[in-house]
Amino acid sequence: KKKKKEYERISLLVERAQKRDPRLIRAREAEKERKRSAAKERLAAKLAAEKEAKEKLIAEERAKAEAERIVKEIKERERKQRQSKKKMLKKKTKLLMKQVETSCNSLNKEPAQRLKFLKMTDDLCHNITDIDELSEICKAFENIDISEEKVETGIAIAALEALENVHKYWKKGKADDSEKLQREHEEKIKLEKEELEKKKNALKGDEWSAEELSTLAKALKKFPGGTRKRWESVAEYVNLNCSQHEGKNRTKEQCVERVKEMGKEMQHKRETEVVSSSDAFKQTQRNVKTKTERKAGKVSESESLNNNNEAGGDAIAEVVWSEEEHGQLEAALKANPATMEKNERWRKISAAVQTKSKKECVARYKYIRAQILAKKKVAQT
Repeated sequence: KKKKKEYERISLLVERAQKRDPRLIRAREAEKERKRSAAKERLAAKLAAEKEAKEKLIAEERAKAEAERIVKEIKERERKQRQSKKKMLKKKTKLLMKQVETSCNSLNKEPAQRLKFLKMTDDLCHNITDIDELSEICKAFENIDISEEKVETGIAIAALEALENVHKYWKKGKADDSEKLQREHEEKIKLEKEELEKKKNALKGDEWSAEELSTLAKALKKFPGGTRKRWESVAEYVNLNCSQHEGKNRTKEQCVERVKEMGKEMQHKRETEVVSSSDAFKQTQRNVKTKTERKAGKVSESESLNNNNEAGGDAIAEVVWSEEEHGQLEAALKANPATMEKNERWRKISAAVQTKSKKECVARYKYIRAQILAKKKVAQT
């Protein structure tokens, strides 16, 4: 208790001494002043930065407005120049048409010839947009005064000949330009076809070996649709797990192209198998009917023998599964009984038969079962 009181007394004395010590008071005042000065400096720097940003923004807005004003003035000047040029062309065209008509009247041209020269003039005026070119044409008619009803014959003939020559030269140039554009278009199409052919050849690449196709099928199962960067991963898997590249790696484009080809081949095989299964069912029905009729004495043994031979030939032609694949299917059916979940069972069966899909395995199983049931039915009858 005494120690506690003594400690409190000493603490009070130290606190009073700190409050009244002039050195500590000056140090505290100096620290406060330093903080106030730092706060003022920060505020001043902040205000200066805001002012500078504001001035910069104003300068940018002024520069933008000035640039827009200059662009607007340029556009307005160009518009006025176009309008002036258009008016000048219109004026010269009108004058030229009247001069041509005056020349034709002076020479007493027939209506067909007059129409021909007027059409030439109209073609030139509508297709020539350069004022200087039109001025060159007008020079041939500068001595023809439209206020007079007739002009000298020599001047009129020379003017019309000049017009005809200019029109002929312009028409030839137009035809040359058209031929040039046609050639350029044909060359462009040719180059595009060559480029497309090169791309197709690059995508096709070398022939795929059996090892590569098997590895590609495994890669497609390992990286299903929706996988991020799926085709890059598939190509990398094929290149890492195949030993027959000889320094040539498969690209993702080649893998995509090959999978498309495999899909087309699979579709064709399915269509063939459906047709074969249908024919096999019809032949089985014929065999059942033949055997039934044999028992009833309606068909001779020779006809029955011929039907059986045809059935055997058709059956051989209808086989689309190899013995190895058939053995794999039978082993997978035994290893995965019907008590399993349906989708899981056929997924494992198709995985065991590597070269066939789940749908093909199911179709083959149904086909074999139909044949067995047909044979049992024949035996029972």
